[in-house]
Parts: sequence; structure tokens; C-alpha cells
Amino acid sequence: MKRTIIRLSSIVTLFLAFVLFSASIAYAEDGAGASSLVEYTLVRDSTFDLEALPQEGETKTVRDKNGEETHFSVILENSNLNRIANGRYRISAWGIGWRVTYYIRVVNNRILSAYDLNYIIAMPVRSSNVKVDHSRQATARFGFNTPIHNVLSWTGWVRVRLDNSNRIVVYNN
Repeated sequence: MKRTIIRLSSIVTLFLAFVLFSASIAYAEDGAGASSLVEYTLVRDSTFDLEALPQEGETKTVRDKNGEETHFSVILENSNLNRIANGRYRISAWGIGWRVTYYIRVVNNRILSAYDLNYIIAMPVRSSNVKVDHSRQATARFGFNTPIHNVLSWTGWVRVRLDNSNRIVVYNN
């Protein structure tokens, strides 16, 4: 009986991993409600203009061909009046069964720090961290294993990248 349960849970986990990591097509909605077709493989993203970011922040939604939605949010927590894009930003991404939030500090269009990772993920997380990869990119990474015998393991992430025009792109896989 116990072996049957173990085999069944392993099969279900492998099926879910296949569904989660297959290629998709997404429809990105801009602020005006217009949709545009965006093709991607394994990665969802949304772009935010830091100079035009509303005081209350901005949230964007990406929908894949299966109707699953991923939401991205960037909120300015505090800023230095010397330059519009300088400040501390709260980065959030969420979908069905997961939510990730962390903070970045931006000075002169460079990410100086990434910290205060907070997440809720509806599966066992083996490891998690958030760090600045380089001056233009920060990533929150998660390691996952199947609950039975570590048959399958993979990593997931939520990443922010700054470009030269004070825009920030939030990605996840």
C-alpha cells in the first residue's frame, strides 16, 4: 500500500513538473487594456518604467495559452528626491499556489542590494535566496525536489533587470 502511494505521488509530481515547465504563449495586457501576443519559452516577464511609475506602484498580468495568470508588481517604497529612479522598490510576482516578494535598492540606475525575501510556495522548497547577480540584475532563486526520493529536482526564480532607460523588467520561470 505504501509503495503504491509513493509511486502515485511520484507520477503526479512528474506530471505537474512537465506542465509547469512546458513552453507557452502569453497575452500581455498594457494599462489601457489592449492585449498583444507575446511568445516565450519557460519565462514570463513584464516591463515597468521607473520614471512613470505611479505613487501606489503598478501591477501587470501575463496570461498563458492555458489561461493561467502570473502577476508582477513594482512598488516604490521610498525614494531620494535627487533622481526619480533612485529608491527602494518592492518586487512581487505571484500565480496560483505561489507568491514571491523581495526588495531592491536602486541608485544611479544600478541595483545596490536585494534583500528581505518572503515567499509562499505550495510545494517543498529545498533552498531559497535573493542576491544581486550584477549591477543591473537581482534574482530570488528557489530549489525544489520531489518529496519522494528526490527523483526530480529543479530551480525556479523571480528576476529583475534594469535597462539603460530606467525601465525594470521582472521575469519568472
